[in-house]
Amino acid sequence: MRQIIEPAAAFDAAHCASIEDVAAIADAYAEMAALATDGAFEARVSADLAFHVAVADASGNRFFQSITRSIIHALRRSFEALIDPPGNYEANLANHRAVLDAIRIGDPEGAQAAMMRLLQRSEYAMERLSGRAIECEQDVLDEGKETS
Repeated sequence: MRQIIEPAAAFDAAHCASIEDVAAIADAYAEMAALATDGAFEARVSADLAFHVAVADASGNRFFQSITRSIIHALRRSFEALIDPPGNYEANLANHRAVLDAIRIGDPEGAQAAMMRLLQRSEYAMERLSGRAIECEQDVLDEGKETS
């Protein structure tokens, strides 16, 4: 469900976010980045959740906002699992930054693509943690390219 809702929310946020909406996303990202070097586990989870909620809020779409809040407990559990292994949290910060930057400059397609990359990386990390890792990480990166 996240792969449908969150990229669409990022697209809409890039289209219609207010200055205050962008500031909320930027604040959440800044908190995430600050916690990367010396952050408590729960604080990292909360900052990551705040980022995703801020994007949904910035979309101006009540459905996206409602869905995001209704799955917040599932998101928390997912983020807890992904933040625990060393390096996972830090490795996905660039993708969060790309979402923020695209929303900030009003690039809907860029925001959507950045959110898809963020979610693909998270999905790959979750598969690795659950022992169902895909055959090759390159498959994630090459998705959508034609093969012979």
